[in-house]
Amino acid sequence: MAKQNNFNRHAFEKIYTKADIELIAKVDNATERLAAPATIKIFNDEFNIFKKTDFERLKNISPAHFYRLRQTPRYRERAKTFSKTKPTATAIGERIKPEPNGKPGYLNVDTVHQGDKDGEKGVYHINIVDSITQFEFVGCVEAISELFMDEILTQLLSKFPFTIFEFSILFHYTGTLYTC
Repeated sequence: MAKQNNFNRHAFEKIYTKADIELIAKVDNATERLAAPATIKIFNDEFNIFKKTDFERLKNISPAHFYRLRQTPRYRERAKTFSKTKPTATAIGERIKPEPNGKPGYLNVDTVHQGDKDGEKGVYHINIVDSITQFEFVGCVEAISELFMDEILTQLLSKFPFTIFEFSILFHYTGTLYTC
């Protein structure tokens, strides 16, 4: 039979309440989640300048404990943090200059952004030219991405009346040259 120990463990008194954690989440939502020192400065100002008593306990919180409170389930339920999607780099080809040696079928693909108007993104013009024959085909896409480029390149490349051996793409907005 298991022996039961009757003893009391020491527990530190909780200084910060559930309401304090909710207040941290509220301030973080309003300020887009600043670093601890900046947020603690807001707590100090709210209490000392604007006399808001809700911030009395939080005005002296340490940055380390502030970050610990941000990890609590109560905070996570109430905090709304958003971050921009991080683009991923996809290797399209290798960077080398094509050498057509007088044969058609070596294409240069040029992309040019038309520009923005009233905060709206403009289209990208895709211009494909054969290095030797100067056959040229042009198309437009709304963005430079695999989704749009795959379709337009397939359509434009199918229009050339000869075998395509190689094509190079120059992205003007990055200055990057890719050869495929």
